[in-house]
Amino acid sequence: MKYQYLILYILLISLFSCNKTEIENKIIHEKKDSIKIQKLFDSLKNYNAESTDSTAYFLKGIEKEIGNIVSDSLLPFYLNEIGKLLYSKSEFRFSEEYFLKAFELYKNSDKEIEAAQQLSNIGVIKEIYGEYDQAVEIYLKALKIFQKNNDEKSCKLTFNNLGIVYETIENNEKALEYYFKALNIKDNSETGGAYCLNNIGVVFDKLNKPDSALLYYKKALSAYEAENDFGNIATVLNNIGLNYMNKNKNDSAFIYFSKSSEIFEANYNTAGLLKSKLHTAELYFKTKDYENTINILLNCIEKAESIEFNEVLSEFYYLLSQAYEEKKDYKHSVHYLKKYYSLSKSVILNNNENEINHLELKYQVREKDNKISLLKLRNTSQKNQILIQFLFISLLMIFLTFILFGFFQYRKNKERETERMQNEIYRFLKEINEMKDVKKTDELKQKQDLKNILKKYDLTERETEVLFLIGEGYKNAEIAEKIFVSLNTVKSHTKNLFLKLDVRNRVEAARKMKIL
Repeated sequence: MKYQYLILYILLISLFSCNKTEIENKIIHEKKDSIKIQKLFDSLKNYNAESTDSTAYFLKGIEKEIGNIVSDSLLPFYLNEIGKLLYSKSEFRFSEEYFLKAFELYKNSDKEIEAAQQLSNIGVIKEIYGEYDQAVEIYLKALKIFQKNNDEKSCKLTFNNLGIVYETIENNEKALEYYFKALNIKDNSETGGAYCLNNIGVVFDKLNKPDSALLYYKKALSAYEAENDFGNIATVLNNIGLNYMNKNKNDSAFIYFSKSSEIFEANYNTAGLLKSKLHTAELYFKTKDYENTINILLNCIEKAESIEFNEVLSEFYYLLSQAYEEKKDYKHSVHYLKKYYSLSKSVILNNNENEINHLELKYQVREKDNKISLLKLRNTSQKNQILIQFLFISLLMIFLTFILFGFFQYRKNKERETERMQNEIYRFLKEINEMKDVKKTDELKQKQDLKNILKKYDLTERETEVLFLIGEGYKNAEIAEKIFVSLNTVKSHTKNLFLKLDVRNRVEAARKMKIL
């Protein structure tokens, strides 16, 4: 009996040891698989596409490797992760392809909510490419699944996405309808509707209803404050400041820009702080307080340069150039205008050089004006000397003829010098006018030549117009004002022309125009 217990004990120990070894091997195997997958994703992050075919080939290899490592149930999850990574690299068509693959796998495994989430991702891609009807159709299909499964959070997000689509195509009434539908869905988060409230405020601003916009901005602010979401609090404060600035309530705008800046700075959000400071400087410029405009921008330039925040930095340089020009400090105005063009790379042939030369001529003319003023003072001084000389002449008649002759000869020479200086100024002014005429003629010819070249990219007339304005250094808001369309329409045209020109941003688009 004693031996039977001993044998049983030995068997139990052996079984336990086997199970323990088996578990440890499984953990080690899973860890190795995780490292392999991470390496595959790192290679995808660092991959620079040489062509569409090479990218497709590379992705096919990544997909095959992951398929060999993970189980079928986990494969759609990783396909979705590949789609998101490609989206972050602006490879939107490939991203859509992987979202679609993940959708099919989730659908086949009856995971409806996960499948619907992939549809939402595809809808975003369609929206980026301006395929708004398809985006709406896909969002509605996803929404039906979310509603069936009572996924209120996803329903809320989808309603909001539908609102964004309609806002983009300037159907503001329909946009408001979906934003309010999103807002009416209650979820567990205090800030769940804050982004809807903010979007509603934006639409009311577009409908020229600033008071209604301000009401919803403040509601969004209250919601974010309830959750201590400082990042979004600062953003909404900045939006409220812009709202007040557009209504010419400058004192209130200053207050909100100041609050926004304080929060951004306290939370070490340098990018947000710089944007808020830029709006403050724009407000000072609007009120013709050029000294404060310059001081704010000069204090922020070093920070913007340290984080290479070139989008805002270029606006700093341009606004500084304008402020110095208003102060008639053409030397500094030329300096920052050159830095602006150097940074933005938005040079179209010699247009920027003409503008810089124009400012330099202004500077030279101002120097000539100073010289003329000095000559006038000298002439005044000479007249006083004449009076003194006349007194001496009256006392010393013997020297009258000689002194008068010398005096009139001297004055004649001075008048000739003054006349010569005036003629030189007139010549400079004439050169400036001629330069303007040449500039206009060159611009028309250059734009026509460039339009002919751009035809092969199949740009629409409006996209071509937006591209030229980008090349001239205008911001999206300024372009929207110039061509009488909404800001989102400009953004849509910008995205489309980026695709057609095969560029990723405004800088590359302008650089490509220069090469063309």
